[in-house]
Amino acid sequence: MKKKKKDPSVLYLRSENVLLPAGGSADVYLEFDTSIPKKKERFGYIVYDKKEFYQLSFCFPCASVYEDGKWNENPYISSDSESNYAKCADYDVTVQVPDGFTVMASGRENVEGQTVQIKGSQMRELAMVVSNGLKKKTGSVKGITVNCYGLDYDKNEAYHSLMLQAAMDSVELFTDLIGVYPYKEYDVVLSFIEGGMEYPGMVMVGLPDMDPKEYKNLDRAAPYDLERCSCVAHETAHQWFYGAVGNDPYRQPWLDESFAEYCENMLYLQSGKKSVAHCVNKNDQKDTDTKGRFSKKEFDEWMEIVLDQIVIEKPVDGRLDSYDISENEYSKAVYDNGSYFLYELQKTMGSNKFFHALRTYYKAYSLKEATKEDFFGVIRKADGSPKVENVIKKYSVG
Repeated sequence: MKKKKKDPSVLYLRSENVLLPAGGSADVYLEFDTSIPKKKERFGYIVYDKKEFYQLSFCFPCASVYEDGKWNENPYISSDSESNYAKCADYDVTVQVPDGFTVMASGRENVEGQTVQIKGSQMRELAMVVSNGLKKKTGSVKGITVNCYGLDYDKNEAYHSLMLQAAMDSVELFTDLIGVYPYKEYDVVLSFIEGGMEYPGMVMVGLPDMDPKEYKNLDRAAPYDLERCSCVAHETAHQWFYGAVGNDPYRQPWLDESFAEYCENMLYLQSGKKSVAHCVNKNDQKDTDTKGRFSKKEFDEWMEIVLDQIVIEKPVDGRLDSYDISENEYSKAVYDNGSYFLYELQKTMGSNKFFHALRTYYKAYSLKEATKEDFFGVIRKADGSPKVENVIKKYSVG
């Protein structure tokens, strides 16, 4: 193996002694060591109240995608966004853990003593959280087992139940509107990260932004946390857009992030689902300003004002390196304007036609990889009117 000079995260396999015919294959065996940094990140570990939490993602080599006659060599992005691009594969991983530790991972876990075997089929990558300080709550919706893992304190029970409900509401909503969830199980792990991070069949959702001492009594500190429920919805939406319908998150990040943001703000928060209604009603009792409290009419009127005032400085469908992240260009274009783009498509096409197109797109590219040309092709086939074309031109590079 040798490293790429300009980017040490890219490795090349020397193939002088491996001669393969077209369409042939070879087995590759690789031994490596990984040091886990002590930090609150999607790859890192921390100790909280004498309990250990290992958040393990992007921590082993994976095969590059070969497209259009060349290998994809996206640079590694550590925290502000992501650049990992992979086709679906089958994983079979064995983990040895100390007594009292639980493994939560992409795929299904089979535990025999201190040995955990993880098997995942048709997954783009594998991540796991290993800890001796988490407790599980379980539910079921649409035939999917939904698990929520949170800090193991008695005064966190109601908070964990709310996060589980948000996950179940999201799975139900997106299944009804977009298509079937691709796996049999879904894990939400309340983690020591900022925001959230998606993986096939599992997501990490950051704990509330507050004094960590409050994490032992979240029922009191954050009883009606609609912001975290929204984060659960956003990361859950990635199971459809990234997990199922894959895309290159470096060259076309909007194809998963804009869609997840749209699902969070335009669908979940306006759904009236149990988790949303609970937070809105309780916060209304406290006389606070709460997202998700609009009626459909009020929301549409408010969005009309937003769309009239929107400023598009950068197209939503640019490459990651086309945005100045320090100036918030990426977030504004891909997350904010990207979700407005999809909403404006929905309003221009009409909800019935838009969601029919979205379901068609999802079914056509589930467990495959899509590009913006693929998405626009489905939209134009569903509605090739000048009004729809004007919406596309308003937001897109073209």
